[in-house]
Amino acid sequence: FSPDAIQEFAFRTANEDADTGGTTAGSVVITTKHGTNEWHGDAAFYDRGSGLNARFPIENPAPNPKQPFSRQNYVGTIGGPIAKNKVWVFAAFEYVHENASIAYSPDNTAQFNALAQLASEGLIDVNGTTVSSIAVPANVPVPFRDYIGSLRFDWAQSPKSQWFLRTSQDSYLTRNALVAQATLPSTGLTTHNNYFNTVISNQYTFSPNWLGSFVFDASELHLTQTRNSQLGFALAFPFSSTTLTVSGFETFGDNQFATPITLFPSLRNQQKYQFRYDVSHVSGRHAPKFGINFIHEPVLGGVF
Repeated sequence: FSPDAIQEFAFRTANEDADTGGTTAGSVVITTKHGTNEWHGDAAFYDRGSGLNARFPIENPAPNPKQPFSRQNYVGTIGGPIAKNKVWVFAAFEYVHENASIAYSPDNTAQFNALAQLASEGLIDVNGTTVSSIAVPANVPVPFRDYIGSLRFDWAQSPKSQWFLRTSQDSYLTRNALVAQATLPSTGLTTHNNYFNTVISNQYTFSPNWLGSFVFDASELHLTQTRNSQLGFALAFPFSSTTLTVSGFETFGDNQFATPITLFPSLRNQQKYQFRYDVSHVSGRHAPKFGINFIHEPVLGGVF
């Protein structure tokens, strides 16, 4: 959710509560905004310029070149009545436009230039193919684009029954993911993630002391990761043979300390459905609550 779509949130730092049971640690409970009888909206723009970005000394120590960086957020919300005192709508959208980068240190640049020199002399052969040139950029751009949207309808069926229907999505695209300061851009990935969620809920007041809550939820995740290059310049040197990597060789330019390039392209899919009904009762100093929660996950898997 975009922060501008959130009405309120609460942190639960333990997992004793039955309604958030199944967690291994804490949880975050979020309530999203809804429409009212008056049309209202917000628009916002946030800019983080590269000149105002501080150097991160662990990843980008001096005197290495400072990593270029910029980020803009575009936010818009609108809500109001479809039928006053009966049906309302609220929509929120946020777009994140970020241009991060990886800046090479002078030592890495010298190593890459030496490798490019070997290629220009025809001394590099990969899988029977002679590599004649290797591009060595001053820095590697890592663009990130994120689209976050949600749409919610509320319906007052009666003074005792309140419904809402909400659908939301988050789609982001990252290029040159996993490129590090000691790796060439050919080892990077294009990561595309799509997440969708739809929920319908009802709150029914049986009496001033009894409340019923119904929730049906459906969500889907689709994630793809594709290598920038199938070649990758993962060069094996005879004097550094080892069994520590998937390929059986110590490699130059392979991001082996994160995830080996041999694991990509990859695909991940997940579908989840939830049916839940809770009943709560307030009596004096006591507030017992009981219910049923059923989760069906027909799809959970991935492919390398």
